[in-house]
Amino acid sequence: MESLTTLQPIHISLDSVVTDKRLQNRNVGMQKFEEHNDGKRYKAHVADLRRSIRSKGQKTPIHVVAAECDWILAEGADKPHSVPTKFFLVDGHHRMEALHKEGAAQVLARILPGLGFLDALDACRLSNQDVVQGMSQDERTENAWSAMNQARNTYRRLPIGEVASLLGASESTIKRFRSAIRQDGIEAGKIDPDASRDKAELQLQDYWDRMAKRGLQCITWRMHKQGRRKPASQSSAAATRHKIKMAVIQALLGTDGMYDPDDVVRALE
Repeated sequence: MESLTTLQPIHISLDSVVTDKRLQNRNVGMQKFEEHNDGKRYKAHVADLRRSIRSKGQKTPIHVVAAECDWILAEGADKPHSVPTKFFLVDGHHRMEALHKEGAAQVLARILPGLGFLDALDACRLSNQDVVQGMSQDERTENAWSAMNQARNTYRRLPIGEVASLLGASESTIKRFRSAIRQDGIEAGKIDPDASRDKAELQLQDYWDRMAKRGLQCITWRMHKQGRRKPASQSSAAATRHKIKMAVIQALLGTDGMYDPDDVVRALE
């Protein structure tokens, strides 16, 4: 939506920016597994940003996608034009936190193309290529896994090399994702292990789409791997927790989707 896009950064109200945990690429590790130990690094980064903003002002714009807009007919115009009133924050969460702590009323922002949460989610997944503070390997892997499991199949349909480049993950990581989902599909009887290459790909994409719509994003890559491991003796505590989580998710979603997957994800988070 070109009318909602600004090539040059502009100042917008801090209150007009909406944040969502699912749009925080770099913090995906902190959100999804408690043992992540980078909390101090993030706090220090926010403190550094506060000092910089206090002395020099905000130099690097945040990136946003329009969440809501009004259509206004200007005097003398033939047709109305869109004016964003709310924005999803897709890059710059630490800058926003620093600005909030400094009591700022406005934020310098670049408005990216799109309108709504799904466009914001796509923009978020691509933003990790130019971040000021780099993502850890765990964060990149979890970010890529989450991107490939979102309801919109933007990344699942792309060639392995292209999606790896876009999401900042290795090709081997993307291949592991595909292999894991394919094996799940085979075990569920939805993918024929002896099918031709083209047919097997169609079956994989169809199965993956259905699983994504049922809330596959609820499960992190780490949890998925742990769940697939078969312990030599009794089930480990981690494997037991995984089974319980999977049972809860299945009970909530069901084969017909009893609840909206986004609502389930928010509830579990």
